[in-house]
Amino acid sequence: MAERQRQSLMAQKLDTMRKKKQEYLQYQRQLALQRIQEQEREMLVRQEQQKQQYLMGSMNPYASVPGFESQVPQSLPQQGAPYSIPPQMPPNYSYPMNVPGMPPLIRPGPQPPSSRQI
Repeated sequence: MAERQRQSLMAQKLDTMRKKKQEYLQYQRQLALQRIQEQEREMLVRQEQQKQQYLMGSMNPYASVPGFESQVPQSLPQQGAPYSIPPQMPPNYSYPMNVPGMPPLIRPGPQPPSSRQI
């Protein structure tokens, strides 16, 4: 008799656990569907933004590149024009004399007098 009662209680527990599991899985599915719908909305918004950027980009080639809206070059070198120093680099820029891990630079110029007498 006690064994039957124990089996009955176990069957009820098992049934309750199955129901809870079904409810939990249904809840997880709902969350997943909501996430998918949100992602679809975001994707539509992004596509619309890209479409607008594309349409605007046909007027200004730099408009569709993030971060370059304010960096449109003032002037481009003419075809066949000699190379010039980029505007952001100061004209009197000189390279460092010694770079760690590199051999020292040898600069042409006046040589120190030799200690050897002729």
